Amino acid sequence: MTTPVFQGVWTAVVTPFQPDGSLDLDGYRAVLDDQIAQGVDGIVSCGTTGEASTLSDDEYLSVVRTAVEHCKGKVPVIAGAGSNNTQAACDKQKAMKELGVDGTLQVTPWYNKPSQEGLYQHFSAVVKAASVPTMLYNVPGRTSIDLLPETTARLARDHSDIVSVKEATGSIQRAEHTCALIDRADFSVLSGDDGLILGLLAVGGHGVVSVISHLCASDLKAMINAFHAGDRQTAAKLSHKVRPLTPAMFFRPNPVPVKAALALTRLKGKMHDTVRLPLVALDDKDRTTLKDALAAAGYGT
Repeated sequence: MTTPVFQGVWTAVVTPFQPDGSLDLDGYRAVLDDQIAQGVDGIVSCGTTGEASTLSDDEYLSVVRTAVEHCKGKVPVIAGAGSNNTQAACDKQKAMKELGVDGTLQVTPWYNKPSQEGLYQHFSAVVKAASVPTMLYNVPGRTSIDLLPETTARLARDHSDIVSVKEATGSIQRAEHTCALIDRADFSVLSGDDGLILGLLAVGGHGVVSVISHLCASDLKAMINAFHAGDRQTAAKLSHKVRPLTPAMFFRPNPVPVKAALALTRLKGKMHDTVRLPLVALDDKDRTTLKDALAAAGYGT
């Protein structure tokens, strides 16, 4: 029986930097090791959470190469490869294939505000440029562009390399509509909203591309497994357990809180909470707020 190419818990991992702002690949490997130890189903490298927009071309390739080499034989790696310049997205798709990724994440082009036909042609050009399993990323809150379910279904019908969509609209109704229109057993609809994972599973979704999984991947895995086993009570209990992490990780722009949380807890001494401008690190007041939230949620150590 055919199953979705990408499903379960995928962590959109942070990209650690040294205090001076330079790339910290040792810290990055520590992040990857921690995720693998937690049993994550896959890694998303150089996404929004990975501050991909602040990386130079050489840094970008170095981060993805490190992820591919470090995770080989352990967990698959998807790499962010989107652009609002279609030719640049095509070039990134080719480069990621050459690095040996298991898939790419292609976000809707921001700022340009293309029509649905423009989105269709953009993503069609990308997957024609290089044959790589591709996850579409619909996050209108960041891009001001909404990839409609009908366009997603059209792309899935016409391009076998398009195997998934990360829906971050904040709407279960939207995710359900997308699920209903897709007629491919190998295609997955993943939540891009950490607070809606269980709801998305209930309407036919297949998992999550997560930020909070940096801290609770094993609990999210157990929640999804319990849901699929028909143990809705356990799934709900685990959903309630991780729920406080969502506001804690998004009370300031992502990935500022999650980097601070990792540096304070699971990866203390192994990575810094440095972010690159235009983002800024938490101030002392916000750091105290974060510590209190993590402790209250049971993830403070």
